[in-house]
Amino acid sequence: MAAAPLPGMGEQRAGRALAVADCLFEFGALVLSARPSVAAAYANLGAVRMVKVDLADWPEGGWVEGRGAALQPAEAAFREALAWNPAQRTAHHRLGLIALDRRDFEAAVFHLEQALLASPTHRGLRKALAYAYLWAGRPESAVSLLQGLPEARAELANYAGWWRARGREDLATAAAEMAQALASPARPGEP
Repeated sequence: MAAAPLPGMGEQRAGRALAVADCLFEFGALVLSARPSVAAAYANLGAVRMVKVDLADWPEGGWVEGRGAALQPAEAAFREALAWNPAQRTAHHRLGLIALDRRDFEAAVFHLEQALLASPTHRGLRKALAYAYLWAGRPESAVSLLQGLPEARAELANYAGWWRARGREDLATAAAEMAQALASPARPGEP
């Protein structure tokens, strides 16, 4: 014969089950709310690693091209940030800059578009994305981002010479043509 449960025993179990469920819910909420903070921490770590590479030879050194291997630890931190928060702006921005450095213009466009979605008025993002569009062969996407940036025309003129010195006549021509387009006043009916 089975022993009869003591009075109140079922209520104690139900109470414990509710307490456990409440703890699990609170833990889950804590983990979910921590995701953006963890992502930001990884993005900040990556930014510090990237700046260390950028400033390694400062003030004597100039801009160094092809820093891909040196930027791998920063890139790993940015990718970890995106694993925690796929919309993390800093991680996308910096991965876009790394892709530009590697001349992987389509990857740069992807990451810089994501970053600009998170921060649509960020001037540096607008410019970086415009240049990525231009180098990727999409000048029609670049022009609207560059309009209203008075320094863009001079920068593009400099880029024309810079790309030419590196044997990229296609990109030099694209830069020169965009500089000219920005110098031309808009015709009636055009933006």
